[in-house]
Amino acid sequence: MKRKLCTICFLILIVRFFIFVIWEGESYKASLANLKVISQEQDITIEGNVYQKKRGKNGLILYVKNNSYIRGIQSFPISKLIIYGASEESKVSIGDRLMLEGKLKLYENAPNPGNFDQRTYYAKDGIYGFLYADKVEILNHTKKVPEQFREILYQFREQWINRLSQYVGVEYTGLLSAMMLGSSGEMEADMKELYQKNGMGHLFAISGWHISFIGLAGYELLRRLGFSYGISGGFGICFIGIYALLVGMGLSVMRALCMMALKIGADICGREYDMPTAFAVAATIILCKSPRYLFDAGFLLSFGAVLGILIWMKILPGEEKVWLSGIRVSMAVQLMLLPVLVYFYYEIPLYSVLLNAFVIPLAGVILWSGFVGSITMLFGVWQPLYLCSICFELYERICVWTIRLPFARIIIGRPEFWQVFAYYVVLIAVYYFLSKSTYKKAVGCIVAAVFLLTFRYEDSLEIMMINVGQGDCILIQSPDGSNYLVDGGSSDVSEVAKYRIESALLSKGVGTLHKVVLSHADKDHINGVEEMLRRQAVGVRIKEIVIEKHSVDDVKMKQLLELAKSQNIKISVIEEGSFWGGEVKFTCLGPDKELEGLEGNETSMILRMEYGGFSMLFTGDMEGVIEEMLCDSKVLESCTVLKAAHHGSKNSCLDEFLAQARPAYTWISAGKDNRYGHPHQEFLERLKEHGSSYDCTYGEKPLYLKIKKQITYFYHKMAQDICYHSKMSQ
Repeated sequence: MKRKLCTICFLILIVRFFIFVIWEGESYKASLANLKVISQEQDITIEGNVYQKKRGKNGLILYVKNNSYIRGIQSFPISKLIIYGASEESKVSIGDRLMLEGKLKLYENAPNPGNFDQRTYYAKDGIYGFLYADKVEILNHTKKVPEQFREILYQFREQWINRLSQYVGVEYTGLLSAMMLGSSGEMEADMKELYQKNGMGHLFAISGWHISFIGLAGYELLRRLGFSYGISGGFGICFIGIYALLVGMGLSVMRALCMMALKIGADICGREYDMPTAFAVAATIILCKSPRYLFDAGFLLSFGAVLGILIWMKILPGEEKVWLSGIRVSMAVQLMLLPVLVYFYYEIPLYSVLLNAFVIPLAGVILWSGFVGSITMLFGVWQPLYLCSICFELYERICVWTIRLPFARIIIGRPEFWQVFAYYVVLIAVYYFLSKSTYKKAVGCIVAAVFLLTFRYEDSLEIMMINVGQGDCILIQSPDGSNYLVDGGSSDVSEVAKYRIESALLSKGVGTLHKVVLSHADKDHINGVEEMLRRQAVGVRIKEIVIEKHSVDDVKMKQLLELAKSQNIKISVIEEGSFWGGEVKFTCLGPDKELEGLEGNETSMILRMEYGGFSMLFTGDMEGVIEEMLCDSKVLESCTVLKAAHHGSKNSCLDEFLAQARPAYTWISAGKDNRYGHPHQEFLERLKEHGSSYDCTYGEKPLYLKIKKQITYFYHKMAQDICYHSKMSQ
């Protein structure tokens, strides 16, 4: 009741969300519909104003607003866009009015559970599409002072980064520029992921900690020099405002800027600074800008960290011991953010609390050394920057060493909403017991909360055809806890393991694959697995690779197996008649072990899986010789689900094969608008003639299936289409 401003903020947010639900939902749909129509054209022309620039690996990345789609002599307004492909030589400045020509594309929703949802991420900023520019023409240079000032800051930052690279070296320039200037584009992707997997990724994003560290330092310095609150505060607010523009107005920067301005303002006015009120005002400003931020991981992590400190720091034990302060802060943040971290990132870096207690204080040393070194290097004195390099090398060694420790990464998977709710309910009891200093009961409740959040019970067989574009990848989760992957590759998605396969597996709680079965050596079946083998330290671990003997002599398969051996991964070579499993049984049906001289698609492993009355047939890219062999051998039996051979090509799964396999359902993995025309219309017609229903990933969705003892649930993840196949035998 004492915080009336918090109440006002709460009422403002209610009104803002009401407006969002009633009006902005339709506006969002209309914007998407307009862009979807425009994206069907081969090349388009638009005009727009640049409001932000970033350096990309392949040129400038431009953010444009006030856009118009030009068609003949007419123009139509469209939403904000991101422009790729502009060169540094184009001399585009922030605020310029541009004419752009190129191909427009829409950002897409996550193709699989756990994958990055581009559309949701960019929609919070009113951006729904992007354009690859073939032509960039400047129509008007800006004359507005604020935009010219932002361009000056951008050029200043780029020159700063270039100077740093001369003294720090390419290896650590990306790390230092990310920490000081918010420029993460120069960071090596592998290094960035290593820090993230250890729970240290926050160090290399400009956060509230950076703003507070820099802004308060200048403010307090002026106060100690005897300047008044007004002069010190005015300088401090201006300084952190300019710094915020320099590093980019990210979400955490906006929060910290608001809270810092209120703190300094309270000092100037002679009022007491109230952190909860500042927290509420900052959240209201950001959510009024876009209510979609409430569902954004960055918003929840940034504000959740502050909320955790507000709630838990007062009652966590050890306040009188200075050396415990880092651990107390880390524990307060982790208690609050654990469900958010698990929901969005699916794993817990077990040692992150201890690591952050060590590295956060050291980050202060890096920042001070970086800023001091940036000044002294103008006079040829680079030693402070050398200290930064030493610290980064220490960070890297710690990360490499920690990631190899037992249980360094606890893979949880994405929890259900009821589990997140239950966790926070139990935290209320934790707070009560800590406030009464009954620490044993508090620890017991923390254990119970973590158990509720991480609890998984499943007595069913689950199968998911992961959308990898033009390729094949199927995850099988057995009731006994074993996880299998049948193939894993793509010919049209780059880094398919990192961006499609692994994140989908982690979201399902799969941190270890007990067997990876490779049907044959085509790259659209194995290149993702090869990538996974190179990422064993930070990705999904593989225990065993299973191949069919006819694939052993393939050059690409040999290279993959050599890589697996270097990682001490077991390799099993099977042949026709080989089988494994218990309740879930796998049997290799072909190729015939007597056949010789097979190559390419002819070497595709034919695998049958059985669980109770359910069966599934995996056919790789089977065609011609192998299909005839199967039909002649009479080993085919009816199956519940058929994995379509060769992505549904014209000559796969011919009439005789379908007549013997008699699939009730057929799954097809094919990329959207692929150049091969998969799945072919003749193939689909054959399925219809033989009474088999079918569905295809088409580059837009995974296919999901859950088998219990008596009922099979076919769940098409994106289409929300559920049907039941009952009367499964015990």
